[in-house]
Amino acid sequence: MSNVFWNTIANYNLNTWIIQIILLIVCIALTISLYLKPTPFLKKFIKFYVGIIFLWIGIVFFYTYGSAEAKKYLTGSLFVIIGILWIIDVLWKKIDFVFEKKQMIFTCIFYALWLLYPVISMLFGKRYPSISTSIMPCPMTVFSLALLCSCPKKTNLFLVGLLIIWALTGFPKIFIFNVPEDSILFASGIYAIITFGSRII
Repeated sequence: MSNVFWNTIANYNLNTWIIQIILLIVCIALTISLYLKPTPFLKKFIKFYVGIIFLWIGIVFFYTYGSAEAKKYLTGSLFVIIGILWIIDVLWKKIDFVFEKKQMIFTCIFYALWLLYPVISMLFGKRYPSISTSIMPCPMTVFSLALLCSCPKKTNLFLVGLLIIWALTGFPKIFIFNVPEDSILFASGIYAIITFGSRII
């Protein structure tokens, strides 16, 4: 099971590495710009852009390169739905990027871990192309939760809930698929539960 999982990742990386780099560079630039100068246009565009990345992951990573038929369509559909929710919010405006300074320390930590996913993967003994990269399901979930947790006052809780559900799968995947780096994913889910749970309570 672990070998099949890492073979899927290897095939994805070998065939999409150029697109991944482009998606990542643009994502980093948009995120930095959002925090420095959150204009109305940028607030809308980053939702659209993150949605496109999640659609990419659902369609390309899961539907195209996934191995187990039932599983790849189930998990792929989850990411397609998340992508659609991000894009629809351009019009819904349930998410408002009003950042809270007290969240910034943890936000920056999770952003750093999102970018360092490939390095951490290699530190645990993996070698390219069988490594986790930033434009993959788990790292992008970490990114999204970091972004949403930095502005928790007005958000789409259904979207947050779907991301948390995926994040909590990080714990069993550490052992089932030999992905110790997904402890980051699990930690981001716990952080999101604490952040948004305190708002609800």
